Amino acid sequence: MSKDGYQDVNQAEGTDFNGIFNVIYNCEYFQTYFKDDLTQLENVCTKARDVGRAVRHSSTMSMTIQNSDRAIDTLVSLMQNLKHVDHQAASRTAVDKLTQV
Repeated sequence: MSKDGYQDVNQAEGTDFNGIFNVIYNCEYFQTYFKDDLTQLENVCTKARDVGRAVRHSSTMSMTIQNSDRAIDTLVSLMQNLKHVDHQAASRTAVDKLTQV
């Protein structure tokens, strides 16, 4: 994990989406958790990272309905891309909540 802002973090609960994303993206072990090939420049994780960046770096802190729908669809794709059975219940719950938005 990047030391910038995360130096005292040693659990997922102590970080944000970007911190968790960095661990997933930079640790080859997590490739086994996703159907998508995380070694490709564009993959389900990089798309989710880009959504997060767009939201965090928006000067107006607002989104059009189309961009909001696209962001939700991207996060749903991320959750549906998990292939380990022990994470599928949690990802289904997350997908259900995202699709209610």
